[in-house]
Amino acid sequence: MQYGNSKRFAHRIMGISKKSLVLTAFLWARCFLPVHAQTPPPDTLADPLIEMDLESLMDIEVYSASKKTQRLSDISSAVFVINQDMIRRSGLTELPEILRLAPGVQVSRINGNAWSVSIRGGSGRYGDKLLVMIDGRSIYTLLFAGVYWEDQDLVLADIDRIEVIRGPGAAIWGANAVNGVINIITKTAAETQGTHINVVAGTVNSPLTGIRYGGTINDKAHYRVSAKYRRQTRFDRPDGSENYDGLQVGHGSFRADWEPSSRDGFSLQGGMFDSTVEENMVEVFPAPPYSTLVRKDDDSRGWNLVGSWSRQIRTGNQVDLKMYFDDAHRDSFFYSSDLDTFDLALQHQLAVGSRHNVIYGFRYRYVTAEIEGKTNFKVAHNNRTDYLYSFFFQDEIALLKKELFLTLGSKFEYQSFTGSEVQPTLRMLWNVNDSNSLWAAVSRAVRNPSIGEQEMTLEGGYIPVDGNPDQLVGFWVVGNPDLDSETLVAYEAGFRSELTPVFSVDVALFYNQYDNVRGFELLPSSPALEPVPHLRTGMKMANNVSGHSYGIELTADWKPINALRFRADYSTIRIETDEIPGSADFLNEEFAGRVPEALYTFSMDWTPRPDMDLGMYLYGASRLEYPVEPVPEYIRLDLRLAWRPLSGVELSLVGRNLFDSKHTEYPSTDALLNSDVPLSIYAGLTLDF
Repeated sequence: MQYGNSKRFAHRIMGISKKSLVLTAFLWARCFLPVHAQTPPPDTLADPLIEMDLESLMDIEVYSASKKTQRLSDISSAVFVINQDMIRRSGLTELPEILRLAPGVQVSRINGNAWSVSIRGGSGRYGDKLLVMIDGRSIYTLLFAGVYWEDQDLVLADIDRIEVIRGPGAAIWGANAVNGVINIITKTAAETQGTHINVVAGTVNSPLTGIRYGGTINDKAHYRVSAKYRRQTRFDRPDGSENYDGLQVGHGSFRADWEPSSRDGFSLQGGMFDSTVEENMVEVFPAPPYSTLVRKDDDSRGWNLVGSWSRQIRTGNQVDLKMYFDDAHRDSFFYSSDLDTFDLALQHQLAVGSRHNVIYGFRYRYVTAEIEGKTNFKVAHNNRTDYLYSFFFQDEIALLKKELFLTLGSKFEYQSFTGSEVQPTLRMLWNVNDSNSLWAAVSRAVRNPSIGEQEMTLEGGYIPVDGNPDQLVGFWVVGNPDLDSETLVAYEAGFRSELTPVFSVDVALFYNQYDNVRGFELLPSSPALEPVPHLRTGMKMANNVSGHSYGIELTADWKPINALRFRADYSTIRIETDEIPGSADFLNEEFAGRVPEALYTFSMDWTPRPDMDLGMYLYGASRLEYPVEPVPEYIRLDLRLAWRPLSGVELSLVGRNLFDSKHTEYPSTDALLNSDVPLSIYAGLTLDF
């Protein structure tokens, strides 16, 4: 439970998607946009993952760890990059599922349309301590804190890579980048020329269609338009009954890139989505039977527009400007909302002398929210405006050239939720030699309270005293406008080593201390007249929980021959909550709950011949010791076979969850009823021309 009953009862989403959304952008571009010379489609017989040696893997460039491009081996953070080839080979079709490929990321499917995605704890449907972005645009919503994963969909072939930072990234990204940062980075328009079509049909995703078209305006300007439609069938509950958890979502996007000179680059991109999510709602009322389960389709739709400019003044001296606008509308059983976000960020990177690499930047964000409560949900203010001003500064100092680096930096924020926040970091990297490096860090990060946590009041239910309907006790959940930010102080250390030319390891350890975490305190009982006479009691949100976590994350990569690669990941975490006298301890177990102590994966990618791929993927989790509904341990096996009979044509057959006909990955959260994840088989066709 990420936000207690405020999320359990009140937070339901989405609306009516139409298949026409998928085709609109594609047909518009195909018919009307000017097309000149086109780049030939990529040769799908090439396989960069298999062809890349382990030394090249350490040279992968990463941006999200420091807001500048660095080699993976030069980063003093726990970093993993999911590249396009890994996405294609996995056969996974949903963004949250793809994050299973990264070590230390807990991905649990709650039901047919809901996931829990978290790093180093903080699990729940929305993941309040994990900052997620697409090309630097935050998709972390301030309404209830977290990510609506069911709304997030892209043509997967448009993704260049997904950068996963385990551990705080608040010193450069700001509040809410507490336990980790995920940045989904898409390809440039020049890299996506020609036509791409992907069709998937099977027992679960039926149908899934993705279309992309890329063209050239001139030799310095390119564009693409993409669209996708996905329908998710309903799953069964653990008792065998059918859940109401289907999903339909349509997504369209465009991108245009222009490089008028060797020093300047402009980009304009945007997207829109429309989705229908089937939800189970609990409606309560002060008369028998006092509550009922309601099945409802929720509507969600939105659009965004992102513009950016980059200028390289000279080598090691670059200015970047990014601006975006995001509009999100939701109409659920409990509330309707419109959230508009304007964000402007400017940053400058420059080399100072021979030993300092400095990067600093400014950000301004303005958010307007219109919220209307329905049914059992009320808000203190129907209209609200929030803002953020921030500045960050970071200096990477070469104490010993190419060997020992010290990074000092901090984010300074002033925002309407809690006022001023300072989020510093200190990091050290030692390149022992060309094949081994050690790093360590200490950082502070904060999570701001959400709009819902400050504004909401939830009518939680009624109980008759001794069965007498004229003597009712009403239970209420109340937000708190005085909530402070949750804080984290994180201590990390890591080791990367290419032990042999064909075998490498990556190890990270962490200890996190949390304070002022949002919990609940009991409200005193008092008589109330609305909606009927009753004795009112309940709980109020408060910063009354603290605790700590510690763990280790291991990754091993082995490439015995050029056509074969194995990877094994293992992570373990312990989370302990401090006891606070007088607090509602029994209401606060979610801080340590819903996180399995151990996660592990094992993958094999094999190219037995140039036109064929075989992939095997094992995902496992230990028993989840949640007090109300423990989840047994599970091991999941996925297999994928792909054949490319012609250049630009790929046929694939995928089996998921092949060990069992079904298994449970996450407990129910009141109105959010969980489902068993079923065995599924599906076939795919991909065309590039």
